[in-house]
Amino acid sequence: MKKISAFFCLCFLMLQAQGNRVVSIEGFSTPQAIAMTNLSVFVSNMGDNPNLTKSGSGFISKLDKTGKIIDLQFIANLNVPKSMTILDNILYVVDMNMLKGFNLATKRQVLNLPISGANMLNDIAIRDSNSLLVADGETGLVLLVDLKKKSYYTFVAIDNTLGSLQNIALDKKALYASTFDKDQKKGRLLRINLETKEVSIIHEFAEKICGIALTNHGGIIVATEGHKNATKLYKISTNAKVYAIDIDEDLQAPAKFLLDKQALWIPDTLNNKVQKIIPE
Repeated sequence: MKKISAFFCLCFLMLQAQGNRVVSIEGFSTPQAIAMTNLSVFVSNMGDNPNLTKSGSGFISKLDKTGKIIDLQFIANLNVPKSMTILDNILYVVDMNMLKGFNLATKRQVLNLPISGANMLNDIAIRDSNSLLVADGETGLVLLVDLKKKSYYTFVAIDNTLGSLQNIALDKKALYASTFDKDQKKGRLLRINLETKEVSIIHEFAEKICGIALTNHGGIIVATEGHKNATKLYKISTNAKVYAIDIDEDLQAPAKFLLDKQALWIPDTLNNKVQKIIPE
């Protein structure tokens, strides 16, 4: 397995990296995911809720692009808010068995959609201007949610022989999903054809995959969690070659990270931080 710098992963230039600047942002409570607009960054927090119950201790924080916390509890009284996405100035978040939506200008809740049969929704992605994909890890279903009709149906079902469904990411041609096989202790990265729904395995890891993100150049960034929460980052190229990413930072169980044009934003869950890694 080859090794490359985070600079290469972020900028995709065949240049030697000169190092990375890490901005460590503290003050969170079991941070879970990152979402972003042109001006602001949002962090979901599970809060003091180790049993993953309907505690109301979960919240979403608002930051500026430098990483300064503007409003720690921008949206409060959530339970286990995990992955988020933003569409038409509405922040959508999966919270246990609910898909919730909040107007970012007013903070008013505009959607509260229960997902029948779900216990702990894992992830969310934008399908188009009127629909979202939501991953239910327990059932292995990826659901398509029609936002206008406030209804949903099964978009694709992941066979349980591939492991339990964890994360999803979407581009114009394919849906990418990660699974974890507890028995074989394998994290699998899958590619699902949007037309045929055919599932293929891109790569298998010896650790659990705890986050995936797609780059503008067709690559995939993967975070894994191994023994004693040891974290590794990888880039998978368009020809399925795997490169280790050295960020020189001790992360503890990172969750749903975000890759933008300037930085890699990673929820450092067990350390109650968000790490903003900037290539230099």
